[in-house]
Amino acid sequence: MKKRNPAIDRMRSIGIILVIAAHCGFPDLFQRIRDFDVVLLMFCSGMAFGLSVHPSEKPIAYIWRRFKRLVFPVWKFLVFFFVFFAISGRFFSLSEMAESFLLLAGGILFVWVYRVFFTSSLCNPFLKEFAQKPFKEVLAVSLILLIVNDVLYLQFFSGSGMIGKLLSYLITYSVGYAVVSMLGIASDQWDTSKRLIAAGVFGIIFFGFLICTRSADLYAYKYPPLLYYLSYGILWSEVLSCLLEKGKASAVTEWFSMHAMDIFLWHIFGYYLMDTFNPAMLDQMWLCFFALLGTGIAGASLQEQVQRIWKTRKQK
Repeated sequence: MKKRNPAIDRMRSIGIILVIAAHCGFPDLFQRIRDFDVVLLMFCSGMAFGLSVHPSEKPIAYIWRRFKRLVFPVWKFLVFFFVFFAISGRFFSLSEMAESFLLLAGGILFVWVYRVFFTSSLCNPFLKEFAQKPFKEVLAVSLILLIVNDVLYLQFFSGSGMIGKLLSYLITYSVGYAVVSMLGIASDQWDTSKRLIAAGVFGIIFFGFLICTRSADLYAYKYPPLLYYLSYGILWSEVLSCLLEKGKASAVTEWFSMHAMDIFLWHIFGYYLMDTFNPAMLDQMWLCFFALLGTGIAGASLQEQVQRIWKTRKQK
């Protein structure tokens, strides 16, 4: 069972909308500002996990449960995706399809997010216990882990060919986003003053990098996620968790939050529909944005209806 936190629903809804906006032709300044979306989603994932109540289970059982929750839906979507476009006359190479199912960067666009959510979520049971520790300890260990993660990547993984790339997938991505998830778990237990202090600490780190790198593009530190990029996302996540914690729950944001990852999948379908049949639409930012958002919502709604009908028939 899981208690609902309206702030998580609002933050996750914002995160998904910003991710969709990232794939439209919005001005560069907006794209720079909104580049905390994936971190925000991972932060929300941590907050939600912190509220969840599961009976104790063996590690293998937990891994299998997360695999079914995060990877199976993507595989089902990819089967439909590749069959649909093959019938439509657009074919993908075997390597593109294989890397898509492996959730790697060489596959279709954007599915890599699910790999990150899966690998990082495997750390959550251990992180949840540590997140109960005192505020200063959690904050200090988070910073140490992120710094060590940066050093490992920059000194050993970067430029080391396929082995380095594999290690960055397994370690740099997983550790970086796992720390974000842990901060989400911990933040839900902190009061507003502690969350603002955490935001201030990561804000100082971000602006320090900003000055030292002469306003280097965050995108260059996103794949894999390094401290410069993550500090910006954590700053926004902590601030939004303070701003959005009050107010009544909304059925709209609750539905949007519950179906966020399905909306994300179906917006990918919408993106490739436009790319295949009318590429010019991708350059018209508002038309592209509402088309992708609409496709995501319609696809998630239709999927929900199909699953409901299937479940009803199985029960008969």
